[in-house]
Amino acid sequence: MEIRELVDSKGMTLGDVVQLQLVRLAERIAAEQRMQTRLTELARRIAADGEPSADTMLEAIEEMTMMERYYTPEQLDQLAERRKLFTEEQMAAGAEEWNTLMAAVQAEMDKGTDPKAPEVQALARRWMEKVADFTGGDPGITASVSKMWNQESSIHGIDTGPVREMMTYIQRALAN
Repeated sequence: MEIRELVDSKGMTLGDVVQLQLVRLAERIAAEQRMQTRLTELARRIAADGEPSADTMLEAIEEMTMMERYYTPEQLDQLAERRKLFTEEQMAAGAEEWNTLMAAVQAEMDKGTDPKAPEVQALARRWMEKVADFTGGDPGITASVSKMWNQESSIHGIDTGPVREMMTYIQRALAN
């Protein structure tokens, strides 16, 4: 709508119209910043993995869009800054460590080990250390991570159902 229409038909003051335009501008800037973040991440992936297929690119875009549903723009910025602290090799080693940890937790679950058993307690502490490594200890990011894993059926190609079962087991181990 034009300024005159807003003032005449909506009874807004010129100051109200300017404030409305500032809000709309801020929303557009935020959308452009989110797009910049997506493209930066895609460029990073291309640099790390080489030229991806169209399917791989679409999966990456879907993954980034999913992340935006669970994390605030500030949290995404924090995570991007944390990512800069680690090399690709360190990130790959961290992912492998998660795989090893989850396999160990699943093995204890399969054996029926009581969550209060010392070996499970040690796994639960390690699990929480890994979460803190990822989140930087930020409780808001930790809550967003948990919400995402509890609501999505697949994350990074991982079926979240078994992970949710492990998370419940870990929570039981951590309960006093």
